[in-house]
Amino acid sequence: MLLNNDINIKLAVAVLKDNWDDIYDANPIYKRKISVQNIDLAKQIFNAKIIGSKLDFSNYASVHKFIVKNDSFLEDAAKNLLLISFK
Repeated sequence: MLLNNDINIKLAVAVLKDNWDDIYDANPIYKRKISVQNIDLAKQIFNAKIIGSKLDFSNYASVHKFIVKNDSFLEDAAKNLLLISFK
């Protein structure tokens, strides 16, 4: 699939599969953080039901678990975006 080569798609899929640590470990020099753009694209893919996801954006427990596991990888704005529907 052509989209698999797009870095933005890869990052969004890493969010959905909850394996950002693989992205982080793949490049130890540049420690990429999860951004709002990554979360937005992951939500679009999730809502379109293109691939399965470990993260359910509509479930607080799922989002909380993701945040706890990935807190050091998350930009503050991305964390806020994940939590906004629960405030």
